[in-house]
Amino acid sequence: MPDMIGRILVAFFAVIGLTELCRVVLFWLIRPRKEEKMTVLVCVSGKDDTVEYRIRGALEKLRWMRHGGQKEILCVDCGMDAETRQICEAFANAHPCVRLCMAEELPKTLRVEFANT
Repeated sequence: MPDMIGRILVAFFAVIGLTELCRVVLFWLIRPRKEEKMTVLVCVSGKDDTVEYRIRGALEKLRWMRHGGQKEILCVDCGMDAETRQICEAFANAHPCVRLCMAEELPKTLRVEFANT
Protein backbone atom coordinates (compact mmCIF):
# COMPACT_ATOMS: atom_id res chain seq x y z
CA MET A 1 0.00 0.00 0.00
CA PRO A 2 2.72 2.59 0.82
CA ASP A 3 4.42 1.63 -2.45
CA MET A 4 1.24 2.48 -4.38
CA ILE A 5 0.90 5.87 -2.63
CA GLY A 6 4.53 6.66 -3.46
CA ARG A 7 3.99 5.84 -7.13
CA ILE A 8 0.89 8.02 -7.26
CA LEU A 9 2.79 10.92 -5.69
CA VAL A 10 5.71 10.53 -8.11
CA ALA A 11 3.30 10.45 -11.08
CA PHE A 12 1.46 13.51 -9.77
CA PHE A 13 4.64 15.55 -9.35
CA ALA A 14 5.92 14.38 -12.74
CA VAL A 15 2.78 15.74 -14.40
CA ILE A 16 3.15 19.05 -12.55
CA GLY A 17 6.81 19.27 -13.57
CA LEU A 18 6.05 18.56 -17.24
CA THR A 19 3.27 21.16 -17.21
CA GLU A 20 5.62 23.77 -15.76
CA LEU A 21 8.30 22.87 -18.31
CA CYS A 22 5.80 23.31 -21.16
CA ARG A 23 4.72 26.69 -19.73
CA VAL A 24 8.30 27.93 -19.46
CA VAL A 25 9.15 26.83 -23.02
CA LEU A 26 5.94 28.33 -24.43
CA PHE A 27 6.47 31.70 -22.77
CA TRP A 28 10.11 31.68 -23.83
CA LEU A 29 9.06 31.13 -27.45
CA ILE A 30 6.41 33.88 -27.50
CA ARG A 31 8.27 36.48 -25.44
CA PRO A 32 9.06 39.79 -27.12
CA ARG A 33 12.61 39.94 -28.42
CA LYS A 34 13.13 43.56 -27.38
CA GLU A 35 12.72 44.85 -23.86
CA GLU A 36 10.08 47.42 -24.74
CA LYS A 37 6.91 48.54 -23.00
CA MET A 38 4.08 46.03 -22.77
CA THR A 39 0.53 47.32 -22.22
CA VAL A 40 -2.55 45.20 -21.52
CA LEU A 41 -5.94 46.84 -22.07
CA VAL A 42 -8.84 45.94 -19.79
CA CYS A 43 -12.04 47.53 -21.09
CA VAL A 44 -14.76 47.89 -18.44
CA SER A 45 -18.33 49.06 -18.91
CA GLY A 46 -21.42 49.20 -16.71
CA LYS A 47 -21.57 47.27 -13.45
CA ASP A 48 -18.87 44.63 -13.84
CA ASP A 49 -18.76 42.17 -10.96
CA THR A 50 -15.72 40.43 -12.46
CA VAL A 51 -13.49 43.50 -12.82
CA GLU A 52 -11.36 42.55 -9.82
CA TYR A 53 -10.71 39.08 -11.25
CA ARG A 54 -9.98 40.50 -14.70
CA ILE A 55 -7.40 42.96 -13.36
CA ARG A 56 -5.83 40.31 -11.11
CA GLY A 57 -5.69 37.97 -14.11
CA ALA A 58 -3.98 40.64 -16.21
CA LEU A 59 -1.47 41.28 -13.42
CA GLU A 60 -0.74 37.57 -13.20
CA LYS A 61 -0.31 37.25 -16.97
CA LEU A 62 2.19 40.09 -16.95
CA ARG A 63 4.06 38.43 -14.08
CA TRP A 64 4.14 35.08 -15.90
CA MET A 65 5.47 36.66 -19.10
CA ARG A 66 8.74 37.51 -17.31
CA HIS A 67 9.17 40.43 -19.66
CA GLY A 68 12.06 42.64 -18.60
CA GLY A 69 10.70 45.88 -20.03
CA GLN A 70 8.10 48.18 -18.56
CA LYS A 71 4.70 46.55 -17.97
CA GLU A 72 1.38 48.36 -17.65
CA ILE A 73 -2.32 47.57 -17.36
CA LEU A 74 -4.61 50.22 -18.77
CA CYS A 75 -8.18 50.04 -17.42
CA VAL A 76 -10.39 51.72 -20.00
CA ASP A 77 -13.57 53.27 -18.61
CA CYS A 78 -16.26 52.58 -21.21
CA GLY A 79 -19.07 53.83 -18.97
CA MET A 80 -18.51 51.92 -15.72
CA ASP A 81 -20.60 52.59 -12.64
CA ALA A 82 -19.29 54.22 -9.43
CA GLU A 83 -18.68 50.95 -7.54
CA THR A 84 -16.69 49.43 -10.41
CA ARG A 85 -14.70 52.65 -10.76
CA GLN A 86 -13.82 52.51 -7.04
CA ILE A 87 -12.48 48.97 -7.50
CA CYS A 88 -10.37 50.08 -10.48
CA GLU A 89 -9.09 53.11 -8.55
CA ALA A 90 -8.17 50.88 -5.61
CA PHE A 91 -6.10 48.68 -7.93
CA ALA A 92 -4.51 51.75 -9.51
CA ASN A 93 -3.51 53.01 -6.06
CA ALA A 94 -2.23 49.62 -4.88
CA HIS A 95 -0.31 48.69 -8.04
CA PRO A 96 1.83 51.28 -9.84
CA CYS A 97 1.50 49.42 -13.14
CA VAL A 98 -2.32 49.81 -13.22
CA ARG A 99 -3.67 53.02 -14.72
CA LEU A 100 -7.19 54.32 -15.44
CA CYS A 101 -8.17 55.92 -18.72
CA MET A 102 -11.46 57.17 -20.19
CA ALA A 103 -12.56 55.64 -23.50
CA GLU A 104 -12.46 59.08 -25.14
CA GLU A 105 -8.82 59.52 -24.08
CA LEU A 106 -7.68 56.10 -25.34
CA PRO A 107 -6.62 57.10 -28.88
CA LYS A 108 -4.61 60.05 -27.55
CA THR A 109 -3.07 57.91 -24.78
CA LEU A 110 -2.03 55.17 -27.20
CA ARG A 111 -0.65 57.69 -29.68
CA VAL A 112 1.52 59.23 -26.93
CA GLU A 113 2.58 55.86 -25.48
CA PHE A 114 3.48 54.23 -28.79
CA ALA A 115 4.64 57.23 -30.83
CA ASN A 116 8.16 55.85 -31.33
CA THR A 117 7.29 52.24 -32.15
